Amino acid sequence: MLERAIREYQHEDPVLFFLCGMANYSLGYLLNAEQLIEKAISFNKLQECDLKLDQLAHTQLGHVLAQQEKTTAAIEAYSRALELDTQLLPVAVQIGKLYFQEGNNTLALEYFDYALEVANADLMSVRPETLADIYLQKVKVFESLGMLEHARQEQKKVLNADPTFAHR
Repeated sequence: MLERAIREYQHEDPVLFFLCGMANYSLGYLLNAEQLIEKAISFNKLQECDLKLDQLAHTQLGHVLAQQEKTTAAIEAYSRALELDTQLLPVAVQIGKLYFQEGNNTLALEYFDYALEVANADLMSVRPETLADIYLQKVKVFESLGMLEHARQEQKKVLNADPTFAHR
């Protein structure tokens, strides 16, 4: 229905393109989602619209690209979202995970550490399992590097952050 509205009325509304992109994403049409979200971003720039829409569109574009295994483009989209809102904890974690997948352990650790900085700045609003997950990502990086003592230290932090983690 949204796509028909775009075609019939030839709207160049970034929100409409974004919503249509998200609908395609939820249906699993990743290429269509990618194209529509990119169009939303381009129209949003031209019209100098909503900064929040721009941040959200870049975040969602990162998700779409990551699912298509377009890692470099996903990192770029996530990085743009993080530029627009430096407090996006999940985005920083996603970037770290993608760098780890690519074998860039140094940048992966930098982003996980950045995510921890963001989390520690507002600990009251961060769920314990979120914090534990970030430490767990660091464990994986250190284990892949053969730095087992560092990995053990991070494992302790996992349990300190979320004592229920060991029971899962």
